[in-house]
Amino acid sequence: SSKIAQVAAHIKQQAQNTQDALSNIIQNNITTIPKNLSPYMPTKEAL
Repeated sequence: SSKIAQVAAHIKQQAQNTQDALSNIIQNNITTIPKNLSPYMPTKEAL
């Protein structure tokens, strides 16, 4: 899904450009996607 790709790219960008903890970045971004898409998100290690 393009939404999944957008969220994954945004997570990567935030991880590179901020000092925020990766777990916080992921959690904040996961809340923006529909629940039915969350199983399709890449794992934390893949991001």
